[in-house]
Amino acid sequence: MYGSPRIHKDLQEMGERVGVNRVARLMRANDIASKMARKFVITTNSKNTMQPAPDLLKREFDVERPDKAWSLTPP
Repeated sequence: MYGSPRIHKDLQEMGERVGVNRVARLMRANDIASKMARKFVITTNSKNTMQPAPDLLKREFDVERPDKAWSLTPP
């Protein structure tokens, strides 16, 4: 994420005499651009408008034998 101000500062620290506008112009002429930080985008709405699925098993997950309790979600 090096833009022209940061490049200009680095060049000055190295002893180069150059202006920030010249650095910006040279960067533009050579298609050099800083990598922009992406904005954080919220993709999940925590305020759900749909009701949760009904608890058809009544929280009884332990069964005596296989295939005793099946739960299908409604379409």
